[in-house]
Order: sequence, then C-alpha cells, then structure tokens
Amino acid sequence: MKIRSLAEVLVLYEAFLKQEYDAKPAKEIFEQTLTALSRYTLRGWGGPYPQGRKPTKAETDAAQMFIEGVLLHQLKSALNVQAKVFEELQVKPSSRYTYGSRLKKLLDWVQQQDWWPYKEEAKLRKNRSRKHWHGHGNATIKHVTKRIRLKPYSLRADETPPTLKYQLDEFYKFLTQERYPQRQGNPIKSNVAKGYIIYLRRILGWFYRSARPIYNGNTIVDFSDDPNVSHPLLEQLSLNLLVPKVQLKYAHSKDLALKEAEQAAEYVDIWLCKFLNFFEEDRRSRSWQSMQVTISSIHALVRFQYHKETADCKYKDIPVMAVVTKHLALLRKRKKHHKPVSDVSKQWLDLPDVWQKIVRALREECSYRSSDGHLRSHTALAHSFQLFIIWACLTFRPPRRQQEFRELKMALSCPIDPPEGLKPGQVIHPLPVDREEDKDHGYLFKDLDGLWYMDMTPESYKTGATYGHQEPKIPNEPLADGKCFYDYLEAFLYGYYRDEQGNWISGGQFVDDAAREGGRWFSLRMHFNPTHNHVFTKPHAATPYTPGGFSSLMRTSSHRLTGKLLYPHLLRDIFATWFLDQGYTPDRIASLAYAMAHSEKTLREIYDKRRPKDKNRPIEEVMSGLVQQYMS
Repeated sequence: MKIRSLAEVLVLYEAFLKQEYDAKPAKEIFEQTLTALSRYTLRGWGGPYPQGRKPTKAETDAAQMFIEGVLLHQLKSALNVQAKVFEELQVKPSSRYTYGSRLKKLLDWVQQQDWWPYKEEAKLRKNRSRKHWHGHGNATIKHVTKRIRLKPYSLRADETPPTLKYQLDEFYKFLTQERYPQRQGNPIKSNVAKGYIIYLRRILGWFYRSARPIYNGNTIVDFSDDPNVSHPLLEQLSLNLLVPKVQLKYAHSKDLALKEAEQAAEYVDIWLCKFLNFFEEDRRSRSWQSMQVTISSIHALVRFQYHKETADCKYKDIPVMAVVTKHLALLRKRKKHHKPVSDVSKQWLDLPDVWQKIVRALREECSYRSSDGHLRSHTALAHSFQLFIIWACLTFRPPRRQQEFRELKMALSCPIDPPEGLKPGQVIHPLPVDREEDKDHGYLFKDLDGLWYMDMTPESYKTGATYGHQEPKIPNEPLADGKCFYDYLEAFLYGYYRDEQGNWISGGQFVDDAAREGGRWFSLRMHFNPTHNHVFTKPHAATPYTPGGFSSLMRTSSHRLTGKLLYPHLLRDIFATWFLDQGYTPDRIASLAYAMAHSEKTLREIYDKRRPKDKNRPIEEVMSGLVQQYMS
C-alpha cells in the first residue's frame, strides 16, 4: 500500500478508530483530531484556518482541499508546526493539551504502520535524547524577590552557651517525645520541632546582636535605641530570656504570682513587637509565613515553659499565651490581604506545560546517547533516571508534600519466606519486616498485583493526625517510547540490561539467561553507592537529600528546560489552580484535596492562585451564551 497524502491517512485512521472504540468515542476522537489539524496545524503550513468559534461550510471545504495536498513527509514536522501555531494564537493551556494530544496520537499510530516510509530514520533517533533548548542562564543567580541578601543574625551552634543548649535539647524532647511528664497535647513531628528551634535561634541572635535591653534590677522592662546601651552577654542568653517562667500552680501567693505572670506577658509583648519591626524594617522581610513560624515557635515555647503550671490544654489561664494568641490573630487578619513576596511570573507554569516541557523532556533525557549521538556516562544516566522519576512521582498523581518523597525509604532485604501467591519469576518489593519500628518515614513497596504504593503512617506526613494511615498508589502511566512508568522506576531501583541497539529491560522484570548474556548491566541508583535506604540519593555525596537540596534539584532542572524557577511546593498550587480553573465537579475537587492530603477548604483558600478575572471567566462565558441565546 502506498500512501501519499494526509487525506488518505485520515481515511485509514478513521477506520482504525471505529474498530478500536464504540461509535460515539470514535467520532469524538476523530472530530478532535480534525480540529487539531484544521484549526491549529494547517495554518503553520500556509493553509486556511477558521475565523470564528465554529467553522463555516466554506472553511471546512477549504481545509479538506488543503489536507489533500499535504504530503506524507510533512507529518514529520507536524508537532513542531502545531506548537508554533499555539504560540502565535496564544492558545490557552487546556486547548494545547487536548489538541496536542490528539495530533500526537494520530502521529504515533502513523509511525506504527507498515506503509510509513521513515521507520529507519526514526530508529536512528530512538536512543538519542532530543535537543531541548536551554539558554536560560544560571538558575542560582536569578532572584524572584527584590530583597537583597543581608548578613545572617541567627545564633550559631558554636555561640550557644551550655545552659541554653541543654534548654533547647529539653525543649525538643518536650515537642517530639511520645510521652513527656505533664505535657498538654500530643507530640509534633521532628522536622516541625527543628523548624521552631531554628526560629528561636534567630530571635536569640537578635537579642545578642541587635537588642539593647533596659533593666530594672534583673528584669528587662524595655528596649533602647541608644547605641551606647550594650547587648546581652552570651551567658545571659536562655529560653527564660524569651519567655520568663513564673511559678503559678504551687505559688505561696496566688495574687503575687499572677501579677508576675502578667508582667512577664507585657515583657514578651514588648520584645515581640520590637523583633517583628526589626524583621520587617531592618531585614526588609514581607513574608507572613516567616512571621507566622516566628510567633508559632514562641507559642510552642510558652507551652514548654508553663506545662507544669496549668491543666488547661489551651493555656487560657497563662497571661503570656494571650499575648502570643493576639499576635497570631493579627497575622491571620493581615494574611487575607497579603500580596506574594516573590515574582510568581518567574516561577509559574500551567500544568500541561509542566508535563510537556519538563516531565516529558526529562524522560527523553534518559536515552543512553546524547542529542549529538555520543554515549552518556553511567553517572549521567543514573542522574537522568532519578530526576525523571522524582518529577513523575510529583506530577503523575496529585502532588503530596516534597518531604514525603525526600524522606521516602524502601526495604533493602526480603523476608526469608516468600509470601503466598508469589508466581515463579515474579518480582515484588515488600515492606521491611520491622516496619513498625520506623513510623516517621514513608516506605515504597510493590504488592502481589504488581502495583507500587507509598506506605504512609500518620507520623510520616504533615496531616497524618487528620487523615491517618494512607497508601497512595504510584500510577503506571504508559509512555511515548512504548514503556510504562514502572519500567523506569524499577530500572532506577534495580538497574537494567541494555543491548547494543539501546533496547533495555529493567531489573525488576524476570530476565532469562539469554537476555542477560546478550546485554550489558547498568546499575543506576546503586551506581551512586548510597549509604542509606532512602529511595532518592545525592549522586556524589551518596547521602539523602536535604529539604533545600531537593528543592534546588527541581528548581535547577525546571529552569534549565523552561527558564522558570519552579519548586516542589509550587506544584501543589499549580495542580489546585488548574483543576479549579477547568471547572471540575465538586466531588472531583474534594478527591483532589484528599489525594494531596489536605482539606477542600485548604485547597481553595491556600492553594488556589487564580486571579479574580480567572474566577469570573466561567460565569461570564455562561452569561454571554445566555444573552446571545435570548437576545438574538
């Protein structure tokens, strides 16, 4: 069979769709494919295109005539041509995704047909990474805020006097230990407690380097702006300097003790106002999140200082708690009118662009040859696989918090006795035998059905107290090269066999001796020689990622491919905003919120970044249709 034109291709494709699908979906797919061509592709070849929302009969006939003249070889450039038309017409992301997918589905089918004459050419390109245009400069020298870098003021570890170090250690135990004498409430996660201590060190650093307290005896009653007034000595720094401890429960005089507690509350109010002013004016910070954590750390410190003095879990009978609560309330009110500190335009990508410009590009970079045909190093390959898997895990399902993936672990040994139902040659990845001994981390595992899950205990993620034990599934999405996501995941974890043509099979599949002898083994993750059982590892240090390192890894790769400084937590905003903007049903939005491990209220109030005009657009479109319907 010799096929010469796009028109002949479409006749065969329509027949194929009718065989594969029921009548209604087959018709919808074919009509969307025609729209992808007539409205968004023919224009790039110099063809006609419809002027209105719905093409006229004359426009449809002109498009059909032009299609008959489009030769087969022109289909090789169809996706690039369509991408240029999208840019020229400023097509919205949802339409780009829909009609780009339809054209790609057509082209994928074409390339599988016996009559497609360019198979050898495609085969030569198969194992080469596509050239993705970079040219966005160095991500590390780009800034998304106008704030200049200032000298650090936090109290360093080597400056910490022994008494203060002991107090901070005891404060950490109070926050995190499962049982602590006379503590009101439950323990918090270790990373949250460490965050509080970081902010307490900043406040202590301010006391040591900037504050000039005025004393009345041994009591601080105010702060001076006079540069001749000296700062506190290192030996004077303690948690009692931040929140003075007053004995209330067993005081000899209740009235006198209450008066001292009220004076302590006034003192905390004075220095807290001074510090927040320093934070905004001297440090030029406008971040309400930083202020919120600052006040929250003092809130936690009040609980620690007075946990023996009250039986009220909300500490309503402790005067200093009223001061801290007042500042938190003021901050929440201010937060409603808060403008973003960073320039979101330097960070934001719409969801389809995240998949198309980053995730798809990273998958293509897993090829064993570079775009110029050179063999890539073992280390470069392992890095590419890891980077693609990180992005895919955070975008192939609604993204959970980066901490869950950064701290995700896996078992490094198997039980001696295989589980019942395991088939010969079947590979699974069980949870560790001592899983209950490490509840602070999620674990990756593969069950008897061949599906990968994350086992998340309530202790292993931020909202675990609300949503309990969860097992979110890792989706096994089909990919453009004929493989599925699990092939890449298991290749990264276990390594893969690769033949001279570049075809590979992951170590997670049963491989017979003939395949093993005919291929070369690449270990990928194990090539980094990790000294831990975290899934993701720093390539050179062979240690787990830190929060900053994980975020930097994603920011750098995003910037390299798109020029945008996209970071993990922003993906949660992007998902929420895109799905809300598409007008999905309430039950799907509720499911999206649950999958992201927070409430629908949080989804709408915190993660929805649509502008007012975007929120108005759906009803405006409905109103326009109604007006035209009844006014025509």
